[in-house]
Amino acid sequence: PCSKSDQPVSHPIIQDIIYGPEATGSLCPTIFSILSDIQSAIEAAEDKKPRSGIREHLLRAILLLNDAIMPTAVDAYIAAEVPNLLA
Repeated sequence: PCSKSDQPVSHPIIQDIIYGPEATGSLCPTIFSILSDIQSAIEAAEDKKPRSGIREHLLRAILLLNDAIMPTAVDAYIAAEVPNLLA
């Protein structure tokens, strides 16, 4: 802890997300889902919570990020590459 009493101290953070004029209706829900999963992972990281919850939320956020920035979705990529790996 960063306090003299060795007790946890809350440090609120202001999150400003600014969308450009090109942001579409489909982009905003995707960003919201990614940030929601990251927030859920943070909440799951509290004391005496199962760590599997952190992994699940972070994995989902990573998959959503991947789908948002890659030209093909993870499922489509896997479906295309598995036959090549087995050959």
